[in-house]
Amino acid sequence: NMDQGNEKQRSVRHLGPNLTNALPFSSGSNVASEGRAVFENHLPRSNRKHPFLIEQEQNVLNWPTETFSIDYYDKQNQREYPHTVLLFVPGNPGCMGWYTDLIFSLVDRLGLGFAARGLSYAGHGINSKIANVERWEHNEIPSDSSGENYRDVRIPWSVDGQIKHKIAWMDQVEVEMELLRRKRLASKTKSTSSTSPRYIFISHSIGAHMVQRLSILRPDILEKTILQIHLMPYIRTDAPQPQQGQLSVAANAQSVVISIAKKMARIKSCLPLAASDFIMKGAVPDEKGRKLAVGIARQPHFARNFFELGLEEIRDVPELPDDSALRLIGKICPIEMLYVGGPDHWAPPFHMDDLQQLRDRGSIPKSVNWTYMPELLHGFVVFPEMVPVVADFCFQAICKVKGTTYLTSRL
Repeated sequence: NMDQGNEKQRSVRHLGPNLTNALPFSSGSNVASEGRAVFENHLPRSNRKHPFLIEQEQNVLNWPTETFSIDYYDKQNQREYPHTVLLFVPGNPGCMGWYTDLIFSLVDRLGLGFAARGLSYAGHGINSKIANVERWEHNEIPSDSSGENYRDVRIPWSVDGQIKHKIAWMDQVEVEMELLRRKRLASKTKSTSSTSPRYIFISHSIGAHMVQRLSILRPDILEKTILQIHLMPYIRTDAPQPQQGQLSVAANAQSVVISIAKKMARIKSCLPLAASDFIMKGAVPDEKGRKLAVGIARQPHFARNFFELGLEEIRDVPELPDDSALRLIGKICPIEMLYVGGPDHWAPPFHMDDLQQLRDRGSIPKSVNWTYMPELLHGFVVFPEMVPVVADFCFQAICKVKGTTYLTSRL
């Protein structure tokens, strides 16, 4: 719970029309009272109804994890209790930093009553404290029940582990929301609902598979979900040839691939930072996104984490669509998927044809929908001109739900 100061506060940012620089806070500082007061004193009164973004490090399954929260605050600098929370799960390389502006723009556009939570993957980040998973590789399972000094490397290095990581994070979000609800009710705030907030999951790439599995494993969370939005969903491993053959060869030569990747990362880490930035500029034109990309490219520990997980994704994610999962989820909430040009071998456009056949046969419900935007790329998030288009797709999908009984009857 961030109000209790259990996590290390990294920064607090207001990203409204008048951008305010990040203000660092020491570990344990009360962001709700201290951070908000600082910002409220510096913001014009007309800007006080824009949401605020907080980035922080949380402990999830004993793994330090980068997370973000986006909330509206009232005049007393207390968080508003949301009726709907956007929950974001990124794709591999699993760093939330590429996506915070996208999700912030959605909450800002949707308005009061909405909030957002998101996270990076376990073991994914620039900081060695997060990325150095190898130091725990031969860690023995503790004999005591606490396990405070034990970290299971299967969490960052496997698909199932990362799914468990997202489930544990969701449990933390649920506790946070319940504590906030009680706090607001105790303060006799009229606008506070007596019910739990509803969830809208937004995912990118392999994050869609994780959200899909989370939903099946935790029907209690699915029951509170009113919409799932999957951007370029990697929910099956079935790329066109010759890409699929190349992916299969790499997936079956894991140790070789990881060894080469680690050596390349060490070489990059020895280059001047300006040189690394120049090399990355063509692939990542966005300056903010490039800074993160350069950071992880120069982090030798990250190379193994990326490929341990990424190559298992190729081996683990099924070749055919999981129509039973789509059917079960689609009975509870609508699913909106966005496919793009590219070529995109993680979510190729022909997957839409297979989904259409499943829907025509009645194997998946009509609540499962998809859209094709050939002008976009799988890695849209590092192209500033593409982010607003994706944000608008998400916004329109949410508005469609707002106009139906899904949102109005379940709040």
